[in-house]
Amino acid sequence: MGMYHSNQLKIGLKVIYNFEPYIVISNEFIKPGKGQEFFRIKFKNLLNQKLIEKTCRSMDVFKSADVLEVIASYIFTDGSSWVFINKKNFEQIFVEKNVIVHVLSWLLPQNDYIITLWNNIPISVVYSNNFIEVEVVNTTSNFKYNTVNSSNKLALLKTGITIKVPTFVRVGQIIKVDTRTNQYVSKMK
Repeated sequence: MGMYHSNQLKIGLKVIYNFEPYIVISNEFIKPGKGQEFFRIKFKNLLNQKLIEKTCRSMDVFKSADVLEVIASYIFTDGSSWVFINKKNFEQIFVEKNVIVHVLSWLLPQNDYIITLWNNIPISVVYSNNFIEVEVVNTTSNFKYNTVNSSNKLALLKTGITIKVPTFVRVGQIIKVDTRTNQYVSKMK
């Protein structure tokens, strides 16, 4: 494990602070008129995504975090954990519900996700792409929405999410959805 002084902390570097993994968001060198110079460092906690700001002297030392990001495909769930397969070495990665809870609504078999591992334990799962292609399972009636003011209707997707879609979208069609905003993007051919 490497050690870094405050002046060596670059944006994107992952370090241990208070026994948890953090990523460096910014590192600003400050030299006041009087007194000793210091660094104002912003960190983001990789476990809970909270931001903190810390003032450090140049002699303060941080350990590097053993954090690794892998691309993996979702395979199945057994109810207590979700199983992914690493695309490089084909090893299975078991992820617990508390780690995957924010991605569950867009989890589809055979889709790729980025899994962050800390000491070989999954701590985060995010989409490898901001867009997902998913099948429309059900839609609301068009008659209710055939007005000049409304050009959208509700659609239930294969993942269980309901979103607004244009009135021309039909059951069984594949649509592209932005997973960051849960909004319809386009109809796939």
